[in-house]
Amino acid sequence: MKYLNARQFSEKWGITERRIIKLCKDGRIDGAFKNGRQWFIPENTLKPSDKRANISKYINTKKRVIIINIEEKICEYLIPLLKSDGYILDGIYSNNINSELEFFKEINLYQYENNHEKLKEATNKYYDGIIVIDLENSDKKLKNYNNVVNTMAKKLYCNSPILLIKSNKKKSFLKLEKQLIEELAIRVNTLNVELSEEKKYLLDYKNLSKDINQLLTGFSNSTGNIINTNGVIIEFDKNGKSKLFKTGEYYKILNYYYSQLSKNDFFWLVSQMMDSEWTETPLEMKFRLNNLEAINRGAIIERIFLFKKEEVEKYKNNNTLKIFMQSNMKTLFVDYSTVLEKEPKLIKNIGSGIAGINKETFICDLPDDGEYRGYISINKKEIDKNYKTYSEIKKYAVDLRNILE
Repeated sequence: MKYLNARQFSEKWGITERRIIKLCKDGRIDGAFKNGRQWFIPENTLKPSDKRANISKYINTKKRVIIINIEEKICEYLIPLLKSDGYILDGIYSNNINSELEFFKEINLYQYENNHEKLKEATNKYYDGIIVIDLENSDKKLKNYNNVVNTMAKKLYCNSPILLIKSNKKKSFLKLEKQLIEELAIRVNTLNVELSEEKKYLLDYKNLSKDINQLLTGFSNSTGNIINTNGVIIEFDKNGKSKLFKTGEYYKILNYYYSQLSKNDFFWLVSQMMDSEWTETPLEMKFRLNNLEAINRGAIIERIFLFKKEEVEKYKNNNTLKIFMQSNMKTLFVDYSTVLEKEPKLIKNIGSGIAGINKETFICDLPDDGEYRGYISINKKEIDKNYKTYSEIKKYAVDLRNILE
């Protein structure tokens, strides 16, 4: 991909170089990056609409897009993104989604199965774009939707795109792609999410949504584009276990999980108080902030701190503990010596620390004096074993405030 600098785009778009730099800094130009003192932008990038002008809102509200086979994890990011660009949105879904989620209330929904009249209403509309999602790891995808897509494609406005978001080279999707291009001369933009069939993944839905938005709004003069991405945050082996992460990677993963916590999600943790932890380093401060933001969104965080009772004075002035205790986080204390005496196996199971989200994810903490800092597991046996350890050690817990204050 070729890149141009801000000065070159100033000539191309007819606006000042200073305005382009401001748009880059505000994150309004996708793909723009800074190298040294200069900003560089992908050559085919379209000029953003001027949100300072009232006319943009009248132009944007005329655009209507439908998402076929909507998925909750993508739509959480994609719907607000498209709405902010002025699109009116429709969606076709299967029986398996939670249509009561807040972001789905922003669009018109049509059910694929058992509601043919509603579906007919959607297929009779005219659209400025169609987005079809079919990712390999989805268990909620629609079946046999090619006819629906073809019906809608014939009613697309001139030069409107169809976006195919797919994983791997599925024959049914390739057939649909060929039909749309050869028989209907439709502009088809494809986002291939390249995933190995032997592994499970946690996908970066936020950035995938940005790619989808770019494919919809950009490349208006092309006959179609194919973009390949892996979009993967974490890759799990056949046993549902990630690789070992180094410190920077580990905190990035933790912060991602915290950013995904929503109302009533339950994050349970047992933390050993290591001398090298709970400091004022940027990593720890960002981690602390993400804890508090998750709690403000309604997540339930219950953290057990494990240390010797005679070390209480050592932690009374710890800033992180003070902040946690003043928040809505449930902070508990367990005396290391008591557990070691009565149930030493629990100490062994905890290691440097264990954590989990609901009963879906296990997070293993490793000492930060080694090469690796931790790993993630979605293995049900491992999750159940560690949740049991957490529950057993909680029997020894008291309110941390009663110990430190």
